[in-house]
Amino acid sequence: MTPILLIPSYATSIGLSTSQSALLVSISSVTTIASRVALGNVADRWGVLNTMLMCTLVAGVSSLALWMPAHSFATLAAFMGIFRGFQGTLFLLFPVAASKAVTLDRMPSAASFIIFANSLGFILGAPLTSLIVASEHGGNGGAAIFAGPIDFACFAIVAIIRLRKSRKAFFVA
Repeated sequence: MTPILLIPSYATSIGLSTSQSALLVSISSVTTIASRVALGNVADRWGVLNTMLMCTLVAGVSSLALWMPAHSFATLAAFMGIFRGFQGTLFLLFPVAASKAVTLDRMPSAASFIIFANSLGFILGAPLTSLIVASEHGGNGGAAIFAGPIDFACFAIVAIIRLRKSRKAFFVA
């Protein structure tokens, strides 16, 4: 959620209008809606863990490749669409992935952990990233460097879970 909170103020700081800043949030919302349907279908075909691997990887790469160097409306729009399209879908995939990763008797604990981990991200993510942005006097490079590796860490965790389920290249989990 951090980019949704920070991008509008960053956009105005680089000279974009408030209308363009608002449009970036709209782009984020629309792509999230569309991607949840599309990537939900992908998860049904390729497996939820495989889809989560793709989503975390694309979100991490987009933070570093698009958000960090973004100095125009077009680049910010591309970032907001790609990042939120893939990152926004993860929230829907977490419970399904948990059901694939643990046995039924451990599902309540897994669901509780997912809620706890997401809460930490919501509570700490935006304030910490805002401090980074403030230390850069409004720049967003540090925020992207902070957010991108978090997605890569999530990719590594999902990859470990995926490999524990099966080492087959095209295992649908």
